[in-house]
Amino acid sequence: MPVAILTGTAAGGEVDLTPVPLDTPAAVAAFVGQFDNRRFAARIERRVARTDVGEGRTLVGSVVSIGCQVPTELAVLGPPGRMEVTPVMPESPTPVECFAPMTSVGLVDMSDALLADGSVG
Repeated sequence: MPVAILTGTAAGGEVDLTPVPLDTPAAVAAFVGQFDNRRFAARIERRVARTDVGEGRTLVGSVVSIGCQVPTELAVLGPPGRMEVTPVMPESPTPVECFAPMTSVGLVDMSDALLADGSVG
């Protein structure tokens, strides 16, 4: 279940749709360490700290886009153990120009069963 899409201008980072568990302070620090914009990193840390997830669930984060547009929604797709947090981008009839790219991070409350690869062998 999507929790938030957080966006920061000229924040850096690298797009990776693979969900990163944000279940410990060390995991959160490692995740936000990729960002050049410390205000953006602090916003993510605050949002993670105030998000409660239920038993059997984990809050995950993914850098879902870097560019001139901000996703309007998030979709979680793929088989267990290989899920991806995919951005749903707004439709634009003309190319969008911007002075600085915007980094968008998706936070998702995900079932632990979806994070684990249930295959045998």
